[in-house]
Amino acid sequence: MARTHIDMELRWSDQDAYGHVNNVTFARFLEEARVRTFWLGTGREQTGMERHFRGDDPTGPKMLVAGLQIEYTRVLEYS
Repeated sequence: MARTHIDMELRWSDQDAYGHVNNVTFARFLEEARVRTFWLGTGREQTGMERHFRGDDPTGPKMLVAGLQIEYTRVLEYS
């Protein structure tokens, strides 16, 4: 699958008491990117997959995320 870029702004509620972006927020970012790429097709690059997962065709393909694993490598400071 092609790589795509999604621009998202941090919200004040994304940070924890230490000013770091909360770990749960990263899973939300991935969900938002998935929706924007496959359903809305609003990534900077077109991947060709946008029309396949819109959900307006009852017989069309659907997407199910069966698992998610995130390896945190460093702290993301809220800015």
